[in-house]
Amino acid sequence: MAEKLSLSRQVVSHYLSRLLEEGKVAKTATKPVYWSVISKMKTEDVFESFIGYHGSQSEIIQRCQAAVKYPPNGLNILITGQRGVGKSFLASLIYQYAINQEVIKKTPLTLF
Repeated sequence: MAEKLSLSRQVVSHYLSRLLEEGKVAKTATKPVYWSVISKMKTEDVFESFIGYHGSQSEIIQRCQAAVKYPPNGLNILITGQRGVGKSFLASLIYQYAINQEVIKKTPLTLF
């Protein structure tokens, strides 16, 4: 791994130890040691695929998260904008975030 990252073994070992402490990786008790990523669905990560998550749209994302978390069952959200700007995509992210926060339950699709 150190060779692939062009880092010293000591630095890689340090980073892996930190990730282990944070619960982001697991390691085996074998020789050689094998590391694996622990995949946890983080609730905030749902929005990372939204363009502008870390920049221009961060305030909008924070407002959406706050509306979902508002007690007891969240607030209604009205999404407006021009055609093709990602309203449906944002709505699907909000829906997934609400499921992850256990504000709503995931229900199977029913056809009428």
